[in-house]
Amino acid sequence: IHAHCERIADMPGMGIARPEVRPVLRTFPAGNYLILYRQTDDGAEIVRVIHGARRWQDLL
Repeated sequence: IHAHCERIADMPGMGIARPEVRPVLRTFPAGNYLILYRQTDDGAEIVRVIHGARRWQDLL
């Protein structure tokens, strides 16, 4: 997961935009987990890391 977070920081636009959930939210899969983050001026801010089996939309 840490390596995926570093990749997101280097290339924050590579995740999937989720405007239907939150306007600035993006997601990126990391094995059985989903990294939720928002793009910032200098990289990305990790919002949450959630197991992929959970309904993550209900947790926000």
